[in-house]
Amino acid sequence: MSYPFGQSVPLIFRFTNNADEATNPSTVVVTVLKPDRSTSVLTPTNPATGEYRVSVTGDQAGRYTVEASGAGNGIDTSISYAFVIAPSQVAL
Repeated sequence: MSYPFGQSVPLIFRFTNNADEATNPSTVVVTVLKPDRSTSVLTPTNPATGEYRVSVTGDQAGRYTVEASGAGNGIDTSISYAFVIAPSQVAL
């Protein structure tokens, strides 16, 4: 999926246990890999059991990969999303 330069991209990560029930991991780490290969760690919100949300602002053109890693309470998994930020268009 492609988004305009500068847009905030909302992402939702949902974690379930082995019984497929929504569960909060003990820890959740969300890492953003930007097009220039730099990384940052975001603190997600947890509005519902098993649901974690972040917004990533596309401040570089190119491919972003966002990974949420959850561990504990019967969960040991990672969920990834990828998206593209289109180059900014400057009027000449």
